[in-house]
Amino acid sequence: MYKRLPVPKWNAKQGRRILSVMIDGHRKQFTSEKKTTGKKEVTERAAAWVQGQGTDHKAAMLFSDVWALFIEDYIKKHGHNEQLHQLRSMGSIFLCPALGGSRCINLGIEDFQRVINEAKPKKGTGELSRKYLSNLKGAMTAFNRWALPRDYMKKDITGALYVPERARTVGRSI
Repeated sequence: MYKRLPVPKWNAKQGRRILSVMIDGHRKQFTSEKKTTGKKEVTERAAAWVQGQGTDHKAAMLFSDVWALFIEDYIKKHGHNEQLHQLRSMGSIFLCPALGGSRCINLGIEDFQRVINEAKPKKGTGELSRKYLSNLKGAMTAFNRWALPRDYMKKDITGALYVPERARTVGRSI
């Protein structure tokens, strides 16, 4: 978070004061067409936006924390089973390292799709199978279906994720 906001600059070409603020990779610009009093106006609006980013507890939660809550809730609902083992391993190997430091509410389809596209095996240099990537997609979908009604996420990603065509199929051809 900002301790002090930067000073708004006067842009003569556009004829306005501009202040750009970035939090967690999201940039927002505040502008005012008033040359003299615009500095204070822009700074106040930016400060209100920056403070508003940290007020909602759920909006400030990181993906890794929300994933831990998801696993906790899964155990309460389904107990310890093979699916839980699979969810835990996919979370620790792929999801939390890639998305763990991001705010969960800001994650979108492109973030989850990037995880699928860039997924590599722990050992070796090969590719993951189509089945494994499909299971990873299923884990993401299950998380999204859990997180949406609890307001941890804003975007529904369930229908938009896909397994790349380049993913190899393993097994016998009949």
